[in-house]
Amino acid sequence: MTSLLIRVLWGAVALGMVFVPAATAQDFPATSVQDSEFMPGKLFVQFTHEAPMIGGFAQTGFEVFDQIAERFDVEAVVKAFPILDRFASKRALSESGEALRRTYEVRYAGPYDPLRVAAELSRAPNVVYAEPRYIYRIVNVPERSADPDPLVEPDDPRWSSQDDYLDRVEIEDAWDVVKGEDGDVVIAIVDGGTEWDHEDLEENIWTNPNEIADNGIDDDDNGYIDDIRGWNFANDSNDPEGLPNTPLNADHGTATAGVAGAATNNATGIAGTSWNAEVMPINAGCPDNDRNICRWRDGVLYAAMNGADIINLSFGGPNYSETARQIIQTALDEGALVVAASGNDKTDSDREPFYPAGYNETLSVGGTEKDLDTNVFNYGRSVNVYLAGEGISVT
Repeated sequence: MTSLLIRVLWGAVALGMVFVPAATAQDFPATSVQDSEFMPGKLFVQFTHEAPMIGGFAQTGFEVFDQIAERFDVEAVVKAFPILDRFASKRALSESGEALRRTYEVRYAGPYDPLRVAAELSRAPNVVYAEPRYIYRIVNVPERSADPDPLVEPDDPRWSSQDDYLDRVEIEDAWDVVKGEDGDVVIAIVDGGTEWDHEDLEENIWTNPNEIADNGIDDDDNGYIDDIRGWNFANDSNDPEGLPNTPLNADHGTATAGVAGAATNNATGIAGTSWNAEVMPINAGCPDNDRNICRWRDGVLYAAMNGADIINLSFGGPNYSETARQIIQTALDEGALVVAASGNDKTDSDREPFYPAGYNETLSVGGTEKDLDTNVFNYGRSVNVYLAGEGISVT
């Protein structure tokens, strides 16, 4: 029965989210981030060891690399994930974490195809790999349904709108064994922002135990000041809510958080599948391009290094990234389970991978159509579990 709850919890965090891969690559520079597969003018480069960084932000000290970089108008080379340096000063990191400490973001100004720039930089002797910063996407936020008449167990008014798809995963049998509130499980929602003060979410929102609110000090020395309830990577603030100019991202992140962690048995809204586990909200969206997720790598590392047990990724695209794979491996090494949606194109994921669900390191969750078990979204041996993917009630 305990394994049943784990299965339900793993799958439930990706319920109701329907996805498509990123658009076809445009000639660089793209007209906007909205239309491109890549972050304009940015790459990830991993070196064999940390760069000496001599002569300014654009000079790594690796002679051949610097010569190639100059040809492509590289303006800066900076640590991609400085949070790892913070934690490395306190304790040993895993092999994947140490590799990511040698990963840098390369920023260039010229109108060059990022695939070409990455290929050229990869030729330098001290480079392990170079790759574009790929953008992933979310689409099709579930619609909010009208409140039906309340039922008795649990007492959430919209429980009756959920019982069909939750009966299919035997959620009540799982709750009879254990509920999220019986332990200290933290589910990180790395998405487009979460309305953390929503009436059906607020009491389940994670609170950083090592940070003092509003004192302007990074009390826990994780690199983020006053991150009481998560972080907003879209605008680099301590408020992880969705942004007004990206409403689809904001709705998507709140909907995902609600399916996983809406307060249950509180006479309000819907019942979260985890029955009151803690929710760590993280806005990993782009600042001004809706449906795009630009900063999810930072979001996953933030969640993992700050103690999340489960990390939900309800977005994706067709492009493999070694940096992303190492980030997910680092999260696993930190003790987190990374759950990712398999996509909604009704394609064979074994032939046409959809990332991040396509990495072996993730738990890939497929979605079934309403009231059916046989007709699914993306499928294949690489998809680990299937849950209802349509007709889901959200906060």
